Amino acid sequence: MTHATPIQKLLLALQQSSSQHHRQLLWLEGSQAQCAEAASQLIVSLSLQNTQLAGAAYWVGGGAGFEQLLKRARELSMWPGIEQPLTLAGPGENIAHIGSERDALRLLGTETRLVFFDAHHDFDPNLFAICAGTLVGSGLLVLLTPTPEDWPQNADAFTQRTTPALRSTTQPAMHTSFFIRRLLRQLQAASAQRNVLEIQAHEFLAAAGNPVSASTPPERTPAPALNHTPQHRPRNTQQQIASGASIDSPLNKSEPLRPNTAQAHFVNTVIKLCAQQAGSVVLVAERGRGKSTALAFALQQILAALKQSRCWPEKILLVTPHRHTTQAVLRALDRLYAGNASALDAAKAAIKLLPPDAALSYNMQQQRAAPQTTLLLVDEAAAISLAVLAKLRAAYPRQVMATTIAGYEGSGSGFAQRFAELPGTTVCQLLQPIRWAPDDPLESFCKTLMCAAPIAKNEPERHSESFSEAGKLVLSRLTQAELANDEQLLRSTFELLTSAHYQTEPRDLRLLLDAPYMQIWLARCNGSVVGALMAIEEGGAAEDDPLLADILAARRRPRGNLAAQRLAALSNDRTWLCVSSLRISRVAVAPEWRRRGIASALYSKLRQSAATQNGRACAYISSSFAFRGDLMPFWQSQGAAPVAMGMRLDKASGARSMIVVDSVDVNMRAKQEALTQQLAQDMQFWLPRFFAELAEQDLAALRAFSTSFCAQPGRNEAAGESRDLAILQRFASSELAASIALPALARSLGRFNASAQTTLPVEVRARLNACLRIAPDWASLAVELAVAGRKATQALLRSDVRNLLESYTKSAQTGPAQPD
Repeated sequence: MTHATPIQKLLLALQQSSSQHHRQLLWLEGSQAQCAEAASQLIVSLSLQNTQLAGAAYWVGGGAGFEQLLKRARELSMWPGIEQPLTLAGPGENIAHIGSERDALRLLGTETRLVFFDAHHDFDPNLFAICAGTLVGSGLLVLLTPTPEDWPQNADAFTQRTTPALRSTTQPAMHTSFFIRRLLRQLQAASAQRNVLEIQAHEFLAAAGNPVSASTPPERTPAPALNHTPQHRPRNTQQQIASGASIDSPLNKSEPLRPNTAQAHFVNTVIKLCAQQAGSVVLVAERGRGKSTALAFALQQILAALKQSRCWPEKILLVTPHRHTTQAVLRALDRLYAGNASALDAAKAAIKLLPPDAALSYNMQQQRAAPQTTLLLVDEAAAISLAVLAKLRAAYPRQVMATTIAGYEGSGSGFAQRFAELPGTTVCQLLQPIRWAPDDPLESFCKTLMCAAPIAKNEPERHSESFSEAGKLVLSRLTQAELANDEQLLRSTFELLTSAHYQTEPRDLRLLLDAPYMQIWLARCNGSVVGALMAIEEGGAAEDDPLLADILAARRRPRGNLAAQRLAALSNDRTWLCVSSLRISRVAVAPEWRRRGIASALYSKLRQSAATQNGRACAYISSSFAFRGDLMPFWQSQGAAPVAMGMRLDKASGARSMIVVDSVDVNMRAKQEALTQQLAQDMQFWLPRFFAELAEQDLAALRAFSTSFCAQPGRNEAAGESRDLAILQRFASSELAASIALPALARSLGRFNASAQTTLPVEVRARLNACLRIAPDWASLAVELAVAGRKATQALLRSDVRNLLESYTKSAQTGPAQPD
């Protein structure tokens, strides 16, 4: 028997994986041109073999490789022996290009058999996880990469996205990816175990020749014939994904859907919930377990028994974080009601689809009208912030929350941990994969790659109250290379970060290993990781860097230096960007080890080492975190003081950010204290008007902070007046947001009103007072001022502030009015 060609090896591997309903990972390595050429020949060979893979496919990654694939595949379709045109057509027909995560998110809930993942210019773990999850059993994921020798040194798109703009011009960027090195080790190990098929692109091309003769595997089992006649196909990527017209999905098959045992148990649990006054059901599942289909089963049963109970829901709300998330549930409903269009229409009419914020507003409208019994179903709940989920739970007594764990969201584990233990909650799990068979090698590979497999934990020593005793706790700083080369330590560290932070994604693992200027500090006890602290080196910009002026003027916000940029822009002082600093990005302590001084010990160790970083003294330590009142005592106990408060809610956490600063260098202390004093004063204006989403204990913490600092003696009123005028001038020049300038406006207008001499027009004064009274309700303020929308309202406000500043200047020049 002759030596098998690469395509013959692939076809044999596909036959074996197909017989087990497993998925196959093909690792194709070489230049992008070689890999695209090999991919095009692969498509032709699969079409010639009439395999199940010859239908629709996705190309994920660079557009150049995709265009080359299309061009060469069309040329190759003219080989002698191919009697009919291949089904491969233009973009958006048989093969769709996925160029961004936004495109990839539309794949959720859809299924396919063939995906090309081009990693030559970027390897995004989130995208890879999404694409792997769309493959059904017998599917093929083709990973196209540079050669193992070149790949780790490539400065790919991830490196460009994470290298700070200000520092990359003065310090060399990192050119070695420890994440890619680890990925290569795992690919090579999986290849040695025959769980991954590794083929070099140049060998594939050298052996391909005429694909008609090169693609016949030895002792091949004939595959069913492929219909080469194209059916109706949508004309663009979004239509193709949304309709599922070219996706080989179980949801499009003719046989009826039937729940498995776990799905049936979930449906029965939901039915019991509907007969109760209140309660919560949480459904958690890994990708491919039929979560969305289980929700459809539950909806069908609820609608079938809609008015049989006095407590039965009169309204059903289906809430999802993204519009495309609902598609899988709706497709399952389509199949459940197949052949009964009227019943399907009635079912969809009975279900109200809403995003999370609209669901909260809908609840308020219900209560104002007439109380109604409503069942809330939330799909992909982990992608919704904790604050919003808490409000939904409070608004709707009966709710079903479903989410994916260990998938692209990453945050599902944190969701399950937080909601599973709440009173009145029943947890259901879907463990059996439906999209592929158990023990799928691609799923195992992805779990290992993403550090998603569970590991054993050591219990703490219950008799130990703290770690003040020498030798109990080991604190150390690790390099990214050391962490990447110690698999057990990496898995322990990332699992701790995942459990402690609500929305940790697969992408965060690459950030941990590859983000430039990262410092990693671990606390270990008896070999177990019990605490972790991550810090990013910031600042160090040259004082003559042209970007600095644009940052201060709010014209540019280059990547990186998150806290340093915010502080420089807020204070109009480039010093915050020019000195070196450390920003703590994460502090995590295992739940069973908390309140034992571990976080404080890690912080103290970081501060001690902060004297020099890259040969330069660290001037201050900062942190930006989702504000909660109970977190302030920790930071204040470390010597860090609040200096800034976010005026917009974070999309991930649903909370406002707070920045704290600890001045390591005494020369920065005065600057930090000035910002803290400014924040405390501004808080007195904000508290009655802003922060409506905060709980009372959080508001109390802010009031205590504001009162304590504003009551301190030695305040310089003249300096405060000058600072307020500077803030208003920057607002009038569009350098500061209105919410930041409003407190200064209130104080300045108060001083101006107290002055006997005034040149400020009455109508301007009236509009400014209206703004202070109504903001931040910009819609109501627009009506009050008779202008169209927030943008026009704030433009008028900037114009009125300029008038106020001119009047202030005239008043200062003429002096106070003399009495008669």
